[in-house]
Parts: sequence; C-alpha cells; structure tokens
Amino acid sequence: MMAGPGSEGRGGKLHHFDLKTRKDEVIMEGLNNYLISADKKKLLYAAQNTWGITNLSGKIQVGQGKINVDSIEVKINPAEEWKQIFYEAWRINRDYFYDPHMHGCDWLAMKKKYEKFLPDLPAVMTLTG
Repeated sequence: MMAGPGSEGRGGKLHHFDLKTRKDEVIMEGLNNYLISADKKKLLYAAQNTWGITNLSGKIQVGQGKINVDSIEVKINPAEEWKQIFYEAWRINRDYFYDPHMHGCDWLAMKKKYEKFLPDLPAVMTLTG
C-alpha cells in the first residue's frame, strides 16, 4: 500500500481476509506505508509519524515495535554525490537516448565539457524533511 499525497493524517487500513471463513478483518489503521517480510511473519510499517516492525498476527496498534528513527544519522559527501549524479545521468542518457547516434552529438565530448564544473558545485547540501 502506498499512501497518496495528503493522506498523512488519515492513513489507510490493513485488512486480513481469511479464504476459508470468507471473513475480512481490519488488523491495523492509520497506515501510510507497509511491507510484509518474505516469510509473512513480520510487518514493517509507517503510520502517524511512527515507524515500526512487529509480528504479523492479530490486531496491530500504531507504536507497536516502534523504531527509534530520531537517532538515525546519515553522513553524506556532497561533492561525491554530485559526481555520482552527473555520471549516472550522463550514462543513462548515453545508453537510452532514442537516437543511437545522439543527433550527431559527441557524447563523450559533452561529458568532458561539463564534468569540469563538478568541483565548483556547492560543498554544502541542505536536507529538509
């Protein structure tokens, strides 16, 4: 389930349907997203600004198996990330451009022309969330 824009407040419902008894049961409400493990025993969920991992059995309440995401830190190197973004974008355009001859453009020369600007990109990247 992927929640759409503006659904953060409401969230969705996760149902369990028993094929033998033909009964539907809501096992969790307020979901924004979820993923069920391959063995069908665990549930990773995002609901009401809470992330959690819990057993997939019975009714599940938001906050059950809560993961402390406040303590997560992500270290980034903006210069290396910009370099990777540039090379990936260049490669994807090279490999998948609809005209195999790139409209006569020397694609390797274009890479050389623009990659010289990579060191001048801002070294500080602001992440907002």
